[in-house]
Amino acid sequence: MKSDKRASWILAPNNEVTHFLSDKDTYFELQLIGSSKELKERGNDTEMINYRPTNSYYQISLSHVDSLLPDFFKGRMVIVGFLRDSLITPRNEGYGRPADEINGDMSDIQISANIISTIKNKEFIDHAKPGVRITIVLFIGLLNTLLLRLSRSRYNAVNILLAIVFFVVLNRLSTMLIVYLFAIQNYYLNLDEVTAVLFVISAASLYWNTRDNEKRNASEVGNEV
Repeated sequence: MKSDKRASWILAPNNEVTHFLSDKDTYFELQLIGSSKELKERGNDTEMINYRPTNSYYQISLSHVDSLLPDFFKGRMVIVGFLRDSLITPRNEGYGRPADEINGDMSDIQISANIISTIKNKEFIDHAKPGVRITIVLFIGLLNTLLLRLSRSRYNAVNILLAIVFFVVLNRLSTMLIVYLFAIQNYYLNLDEVTAVLFVISAASLYWNTRDNEKRNASEVGNEV
């Protein structure tokens, strides 16, 4: 693992693999591919692996290789190794939980196959820059504030209901945006802060809407007197 000719995938302490090293041409997967102009032009020391479903690759036992015609291997890259699902990838249904609570879903050679596919098919994943993420979070937060203030009612129960609806809808839309950008543009956008920001803004807006109602009611009582 300390060699320059090692597999390029990066093993996290929790047994997860999400990225691979791309700072040298000597890594195992990059040696199999040869030179990749597109990868070099990106200029990144690490890249995120664009994982495909496990059934995207042929998996053949060595005991069955003799039964295959030579033409089957023509134009294909073959990796020989031990298939043991010991590593955790983002495709794992339990991804995000503690490593001791979930089973691995891929072996090391399957991960190498995904790295090779990512590079050969130019399916690189671009990370959203911090400025983009902050701008989106601020926009969603301001939109939530505007909607709550414009739709405020003199009835607190209605204000609470509207706050819940806007919170759920905007939170859902942010999730749909993440999925859409990743599926269509290979663009990785992390909006983990959105839920917390929307909750704080909703609570603050509810508080001020309630204060406005109290002042309005007090003013009406004063006028009646």
